[in-house]
Formats: sequence, structure tokens, C-alpha cells
Amino acid sequence: MGVKSWTDVKGGKSSWRDGVEFAEMKSGKWKTFRMVKGVLPIAMHWYRTKGGKNFPTSCANFNPETERWEERGCPACEAKIRAGRGFLQNVIDRQLQQHGDPNPVRLWEIGTSMSIGIRKAAGLLNEKYYANEDQMYGPEHSKKGCDLDVQYDRKQPSTSRYTCQLGERNALTPEEKEYEYYDLESLYVPNTIEEIAEAVAKHCPEDGDGNDSAAPASKRKKVDLDDKKHVAITDLDDDEDEEEDESFSASSDDDDDDTENFDENFDDEEEEEEAPAPKRRTTKGGSNKPKPKPEEDEDGEPSCFGNFSAKSKKCKKCSSKFDCMDD
Repeated sequence: MGVKSWTDVKGGKSSWRDGVEFAEMKSGKWKTFRMVKGVLPIAMHWYRTKGGKNFPTSCANFNPETERWEERGCPACEAKIRAGRGFLQNVIDRQLQQHGDPNPVRLWEIGTSMSIGIRKAAGLLNEKYYANEDQMYGPEHSKKGCDLDVQYDRKQPSTSRYTCQLGERNALTPEEKEYEYYDLESLYVPNTIEEIAEAVAKHCPEDGDGNDSAAPASKRKKVDLDDKKHVAITDLDDDEDEEEDESFSASSDDDDDDTENFDENFDDEEEEEEAPAPKRRTTKGGSNKPKPKPEEDEDGEPSCFGNFSAKSKKCKKCSSKFDCMDD
């Protein structure tokens, strides 16, 4: 029946992230990884707590086989909570390997933007070395794969923080094949519908992503299921939330710390950006200031009708400079 001593009881909720060593990078520095074995697509919803902290749950609507969202009754999708697509990958950290780490394997949680760079590197690998082959090889291939030189720079614009280049081509050595790798399908345990519903009810009681339920529907944030995005995550470690929601915990991303842990929010460059404000037409005097409203006459009608005429008394008495008037 699994009876045990209290000295052996772990207790509390657990997360698949517990005990996992994730890949880390120092901002602005290059690092070399050798991918090993297959990649597992995942998708996570990100919640903002009342204290301004964030934590994830998996998306029940995401199908890792097709990498698309399906209607599976995900409470977070129904609450319009943003989700981020990501990928889990075993990698050998070459720096740790060179420093004698007995098992330099780390789990790399890759975001959408970084995955684009990796796919481009895979395309270059095949075009450059295996163009005449009958099949294509990914950088994770045990014999025909390669290292990837990667840089994360948080000082760059969000769309340019990750750089990925082809590294040295190499086959895995017998020693590297014997490293202890993560069994991704056994490691990653998606949250149940009940757990996701509990998180939604607790942290988004009004409307997903903290939207005011009283706001007009046209003003609420909406997320297309085929184009999921998530907010940038910062300061994820919150003692109160960590105790109450250990199963939804993620590592911290402190703005003052230039180390990136790839177990948090995938890519903060996936953050939705506001559309730039339209440029105002500049008047002849070069001013971009908003134009004042037309003055009204005694009848309540605008004194400027949009057609300037030097003979018009109404145009002459108008003290505002509109497009119909010269300086």
C-alpha cells in the first residue's frame, strides 16, 4: 500500500521542473550546446498573480503531435489567457564538459524565436554538408549532427536577443552516449483540466490575463488559438505563491540579473507589441501638435468649413490654423 515513515514523506505539490537542471547562459556571452535525442513540443499558459508574479500551467488544447491547438476544453484558453509555444531538448553543455562535469547534460527549454534560429541552422547544415543525401539531418543527430553556438543578449531589442550559428560537426562519442539524459515524455507531465481550472479561478477571477470583465468586449485582450503569445515574465519567485502553487512554479527572471534560465517563459520577445501611433500631418510651420477644435459662431456652427477663402469673413476671424489656411 506504499506505507512509509514520516522521514521519507515528501508532501506538497510537485512540478515536473523539480530537480531538473536547465541550460543557463550569461547575457552577452556565447555558449556552445550539442543537442542530443529528440525534441518535445509543449505549450504553457502564463498567469499574473495579484502580487504581480507569474507562473505557468500547460495548455490542454495543445497537441504536441501536430503542434496545433485543438478544442479540448482548456479552461485557460476559454479565459483568454495567453500561451507560449516551446520545446524541450536535451543538450550537452560544452563549457561544463570542458570543466570536467561528470554529466554535463542540461534541459534546454526553447522558445519560438530561438527555435526559428535553430531551424535555420538545421537548414544550413543540410544545404552545406548533406545536399546530396537522401534525407535531412538535424543538429541533434548522433552521427551527422553538430554543435550550436548560441548567444542571449537581453540588452538587444526583443526580436534580436537570440543568435544561433552552426558550430563544429561531430558524432557523439561512446562516453557522451552514456550520459544521463532526461526522458522527456516521462518527465513532462501536463496539468490536468482540473488543475488548470483551479489556477484560472484563483488568479484570473474576472477575465483572463487580468482584464476587467466590465470592459467592453472590443477592448478586452483576445488570443488567437493559432497564434498564441505570452507576456514577458519577470520576478517569478514569490514565496507566498511558491508555497501555495508549487506545481505551477518556474525559475526567476530578475531584470537585474544577466543570467538567462531557459526554464521560465520561453521567449520574452514573444510579448505582444502595441501598434505604433499614426503620424500626424505636419503643418507648414513644422509643428506636430494636435490642432485645436474650430471656433463656433453664435449659431453653434464651426467658423471654419474647410475651404479657405481670403474674402471670407468667417475664415478671417478663425484664429486656428487648419489645413485649409496658410501660415
